[in-house]
Amino acid sequence: MKSMRTALGRKMIAVLESEGPVAAADWLQAWLDTWPLDALSRTARERWQERHDGVALAVLSRRSEILEMLGEPPMPLVMPEVLPPHRVLTGAQLIAERAAVCRALIRGEIVAAVLTAPCPEQPAYQLAVGELQLEGGPAQEAALRYGRAGLLAPGAPLFSELLSPPPPGQPGPRLRQLADALVLPGTVRTLREGRVVPTGWLLWDGPYTPIPVHPVAVELLRGLSAGLQEASAALSLTTEQASEILDELVAVGALTASG
Repeated sequence: MKSMRTALGRKMIAVLESEGPVAAADWLQAWLDTWPLDALSRTARERWQERHDGVALAVLSRRSEILEMLGEPPMPLVMPEVLPPHRVLTGAQLIAERAAVCRALIRGEIVAAVLTAPCPEQPAYQLAVGELQLEGGPAQEAALRYGRAGLLAPGAPLFSELLSPPPPGQPGPRLRQLADALVLPGTVRTLREGRVVPTGWLLWDGPYTPIPVHPVAVELLRGLSAGLQEASAALSLTTEQASEILDELVAVGALTASG
């Protein structure tokens, strides 16, 4: 995962410089995802092979998406020879056979339609997919997200749905750092808006949502080993201002009492 993270960081900066912030937004999201992805990936392949776990499918699929972004082959999923009844259609076929496919779903003749060659720019395709979502069940939703693998894990969540806020830390006179802290060119939203706004990020080695913060909070964390007074002075903060920032960092789980 470390090599993937390094490659994504380099690519994000290269795309930002050559193509601009909008093009770099997806690279930033992929880079941020590597922190929780690293923690969630450790047992995902075994869980998929043992019981076709929906959480494992979301994790392995996100990892494969990122590998494809980097031009590397995706991670193959072990699939059984026999799958639940389904139909495989191109986007054009779905538009033409929408009524028949929906009837098959309603009658239970198939559990889902698996789509290839989508054409989301066509209103007729969007309408047909909407009907699949309306008439199908959890297996259909998973198939729309993950293709044939979704047939084995009805209700498989999105990767983003696996993440939650980190638990808060415990206040104390001595604090230790629980999160990595970095300053990046912005948030995914600001980049998609075409704006570069240096933003601090807190990132955990666990299934936790990355949190954007003011860059000063990151610099304070970096300097805290020298002591609160020294770190405050280096940032032209009073100790009271620095203490307030530390309290906020404890509250979001980036710091906790040591010992």
